[in-house]
Amino acid sequence: MEFIMKKVRVGRSIGTYEVPDNVRRKILNLHRKGASLLDIATKLTKDGIPTARGGKWYQGTIRAILHQMGISTERYKVTTDVQDEIISMFSRGLTVSRITTELTTQGHKNARGQIKWHASTVSRIIKRVNDEDADLSQIEKHEITPDFN
Repeated sequence: MEFIMKKVRVGRSIGTYEVPDNVRRKILNLHRKGASLLDIATKLTKDGIPTARGGKWYQGTIRAILHQMGISTERYKVTTDVQDEIISMFSRGLTVSRITTELTTQGHKNARGQIKWHASTVSRIIKRVNDEDADLSQIEKHEITPDFN
């Protein structure tokens, strides 16, 4: 039990990430341009920008900093051009499996910044976009009233 207590004491402290404002702005700008969390972490490490605790940057650190700033890092956030490409391929009749193959072959990065697509991810993106379109069409037809509360 003594070993466990010592191990807990030397662990990382919980709290906010003390990051200079200029680094926060850089992270925010890269995120708004559509860079994945992995891309941002890799770029900051490559540029030699020090972390709050030293060492390299990680996706979790970038996510925590963005969340501190009130910015959502959605689970399946992909750039709008990739999302549009997915919807375009689906509209042309390509299967989800074929879309995943095409995205990987064309070198498009997924939400984690990797060039590897899964059918479940593509399906969720298609469903989310279709659900959003259905909600908008219902609002336009006045079939539902948006709740602004």
